[in-house]
Amino acid sequence: MDPNPHPGGVVTSAHVHTICGLYRPPKHDAYANCGLATTIPELLRSKGAASSPIQLNKVSILPVNPAAVSEVFTTLIHQHPSITFYPRSTVSSVTTENRKITSARLLTPLGTHSIQVSAVVDTTGCAQIATLAKHPTIEPDAQTQQNDAHIFSISGFPPETANSPNARLQLHAQIHLASRRGYLPNICRAAHIHPTNNPELLHITVDLPHDSESAQDKTFATAVEQLIHYLRDEIPGMKNLRCESIAPHRGIRESARWLTRSILRAADFDNPQSRTDNIALAAWPRELRTHHRAGPQFLFPNNPDNLPQIPLSCLIARDLDNLTCGGRCIGADSSAHASIRVLGTALATGQAAGFAACEHPFGNQQHLDSIATAYHHWLDTCPF
Repeated sequence: MDPNPHPGGVVTSAHVHTICGLYRPPKHDAYANCGLATTIPELLRSKGAASSPIQLNKVSILPVNPAAVSEVFTTLIHQHPSITFYPRSTVSSVTTENRKITSARLLTPLGTHSIQVSAVVDTTGCAQIATLAKHPTIEPDAQTQQNDAHIFSISGFPPETANSPNARLQLHAQIHLASRRGYLPNICRAAHIHPTNNPELLHITVDLPHDSESAQDKTFATAVEQLIHYLRDEIPGMKNLRCESIAPHRGIRESARWLTRSILRAADFDNPQSRTDNIALAAWPRELRTHHRAGPQFLFPNNPDNLPQIPLSCLIARDLDNLTCGGRCIGADSSAHASIRVLGTALATGQAAGFAACEHPFGNQQHLDSIATAYHHWLDTCPF
């Protein structure tokens, strides 16, 4: 089920153009997790929906084409008739009884209807099902909450600008200075420029202040238009710039999470420990974006050979015995969440949540340990 018209989650709705957290640092070419976190990137590359990984300092990212990603996911769904995909659909209410969700009411383009529920996997990113089930959540702290972002793409750059890190850095400085002097909207001061495999195309991510309405279509589109006009008029070689796309939705970096049986915390990154119910590794550094103009602050692991482990208990709702969660809404404090929220890790936790959902109702920690062991055995033996 997806509120958007096409599958792909935030990749398609927010035009996320890179998948982070796939690779184990500092090797840059070794996947951190097995299963979908390996096979999906390889599939996307084979279908032309992703290019080769790009190394950026201590990390590597996988550039993707959001529209092509959606097409690949649509084909995958059609190849599995047991999957029913509900586009433009949401869950409007759920019924709980004896620590289980027993039914859900769906809002779809064809109307509303109710379904009986065996198990639920929440990958909404905002713990939507927790709100409906009146289950406790972890709410973002206003002082440390990650900024949302809005993404757009501009083509027509001279190749010597698009392909040069120094030239992109200079362009960033020019945009920032023009914004400070009032020649561009204030929001342009938080613009960050990203390369693509197209020698004339750049993606631009704008970090938004928490109280901003700048992601509203008209306001943001106007700012993009002003930026393009300024670059055309003031910077040599930019006469052919044009807007290729503006994401229909802002990208939400941090929102409510499930209160789960255990919580992944900053200490688990500062001093990683072996977990008996480990289901994935957190390969992306904690990327803190708490000030929309300052850009990211990265907290890298002390030992890249000892990455933090994500336990299954962080995917199991504390007060429900048939609900698992994956992706951005697993149980984590704000610091840990700054790492596990990225798409590469979400592929791993989402798949683990789906596997574990088949093993409900969940018992004690020993039961979770056995599920995690079975999950790793399944990853080792199941062809994807």
